[in-house]
Amino acid sequence: MPWQFRAEKAKLKKSIDYLRGRVRDQLQHRFDAITKGKDNKDDLLSYIIRGNTFSPDLTIEDLLDDFLTFLVAGMETTAITMTCLIWEVLKNEDIHSKLIEEIETVYAGRDNIEYDDLSKLVYLEQIIKGNSESSHATAANIAIVA
Repeated sequence: MPWQFRAEKAKLKKSIDYLRGRVRDQLQHRFDAITKGKDNKDDLLSYIIRGNTFSPDLTIEDLLDDFLTFLVAGMETTAITMTCLIWEVLKNEDIHSKLIEEIETVYAGRDNIEYDDLSKLVYLEQIIKGNSESSHATAANIAIVA
């Protein structure tokens, strides 16, 4: 019954809005640098931005949608796994809070995400590994890392 999951849907929407905001800021920063010739990186984000600079009709929101599609739903199995993982994390308030705390600590209010920061997200890595040990994220698997 859909109305039973209103709280979870609200948490999911809040998390998605947070993710979109962080990625939007990063995209804008990188877009500005690339269009000014100050960024010559060869990563997925750069390719998406450069590929979309040929059309004046495309917006940052279009770039954001393209990037998030690659990030979250690059492949069907990735999309399913990430969806299950996010759902299970949001259902467990302790895990969700601890994960947000780790992310905020690592990024410390910065807008730019550095590659080296990823190795500092130890709790997130534990959650992902716990999820990948099963075909479906379950509270029992995630509880191992709580």
